Amino acid sequence: MVYRIAWCIKTVGGKGIYNFGDWQEDKKYNEMKNWCYTQNASDFNSYYWVEKKEGTDAHNVIDKNEEIETEFVKIDKC
Repeated sequence: MVYRIAWCIKTVGGKGIYNFGDWQEDKKYNEMKNWCYTQNASDFNSYYWVEKKEGTDAHNVIDKNEEIETEFVKIDKC
């Protein structure tokens, strides 16, 4: 399985601007998840999350009891 960081810049265009990084090996998942958590705590104009690729589909990775900003989170097809 591979993972990538996706993000939304909330303050641009009224609905936000979406982007995502390159797919990374699964051994980087914890590092990516921690980075997103740190960024979300310090950057209130953007929102970061991790996506995983299964086949040709991308899915959000959401830990149990994790709160996400559903207004901004988006999935793009791979």
